[in-house]
Amino acid sequence: MSARTFLAREIFDNPVLRKELFMRLRLRQSTQVRSGILLAILLLMGTFYYFVVKFLLGENNAEIGATTWKAIIGLQFTLLCLITPAVTANAITQEKEQQTWEMLLYTSLTAGEIILGKLAARIALLCLLLVLFFPISLFAWLHSLILAPNAAGAVSVGQFAATYLVMLLSILFFATSGLFLSFYLKRTLYAIMGAYTFVIGFLMIGTALVTFILAGLFTNERVFDNCPLMWINPVMMMSEVLNPDGLPNAKMFLVFGMLSYLLLSLLMLWRMIYGFRRFAMEA
Repeated sequence: MSARTFLAREIFDNPVLRKELFMRLRLRQSTQVRSGILLAILLLMGTFYYFVVKFLLGENNAEIGATTWKAIIGLQFTLLCLITPAVTANAITQEKEQQTWEMLLYTSLTAGEIILGKLAARIALLCLLLVLFFPISLFAWLHSLILAPNAAGAVSVGQFAATYLVMLLSILFFATSGLFLSFYLKRTLYAIMGAYTFVIGFLMIGTALVTFILAGLFTNERVFDNCPLMWINPVMMMSEVLNPDGLPNAKMFLVFGMLSYLLLSLLMLWRMIYGFRRFAMEA
């Protein structure tokens, strides 16, 4: 089976994906409530766009455009880190709690269709956040690029693309880890707590804390920059892509971090799909 056929069957033509997206995008509230939610989102984003555009149009400094772009990226990344665990950690535990998991198991769907369908639905919803912020992010970047494309601190096309690649890989890794915990735990609350502990407690705080302790033990400031634990620290990864000249070997460590996220995501997916029947029936 070719890779294209596999993707078409397991993801794009996946009934679980269609069902998950339909359930999440369909609001059960009344028309008035739905209109109010949509209006609130439009008002919030419209206000944000207005003030950012007004601020940038009043500045003829390329550095201001680059700084604003980095601030917008930082805001998006912070929201992704805070939202992703809650969005993904209920993917399977909710089915177990509603007693619909067994019915899903006895359908003709393959393990890949179930796991990848649920993952793809969550990733699609999280990518909507990037879509909402992309126009203003693009505007801030172009503001900096047009004013002074060769100025010090200017954001290159490669850096712009690498930043979104880091965010997409982070979404994949965080979402997969949340799904992984949801698969092996029996309660949504436990899965959400575990997902936040992993993303914020371990990846963000834990790796930095352990590295800080090691730096103190070895009395070497370079330990903090070179420690492999910091390769998977999302804050450090984003710092490396936003400020590639700020740290020694930043590009190399960034590549290591992105490969780690990708490989760990594939490993978790393989583990869920390979041991699906045995662990799914034990859950």
